[in-house]
Amino acid sequence: MKERIRYVLKRRSPFGKESWIKTTTTKLGLSSTLNPRGRPKKGTLTPFLLTSFQTLAFLNELVYYVRVTKKQHFLIEHNRLSPENLQATTSLLSHFRTERASLFKDNNWSVDKLRRPFVLWLTSLAPEEKEKMSQSTN
Repeated sequence: MKERIRYVLKRRSPFGKESWIKTTTTKLGLSSTLNPRGRPKKGTLTPFLLTSFQTLAFLNELVYYVRVTKKQHFLIEHNRLSPENLQATTSLLSHFRTERASLFKDNNWSVDKLRRPFVLWLTSLAPEEKEKMSQSTN
């Protein structure tokens, strides 16, 4: 008991029943006082690492978006963000890539990099030309 009191005083953490300690430290933002001091030993899981594992699905999704964006993903994102008159098709994207080859040196279909040039290119097309390109397969 003396050891526990010394530890609590040294770490400035709450003292009491386990359930009360957990709710109090969470409420007051003192959960770090329950963790051992210093860097964790290799191969041990700390509470921080356990919560990181819970976000694995989010991280996988994030890695997908950070990686090179594929043509299909660009098409989905562009159409989600665009009004009906600026909707794209795969054949329009193929024509855009052919005409603006200098934008594709790294073979990347990044939404951030290509969306604005694509919209400018799309709005510069005559309606008949746009319709013809949309229907053709490339």
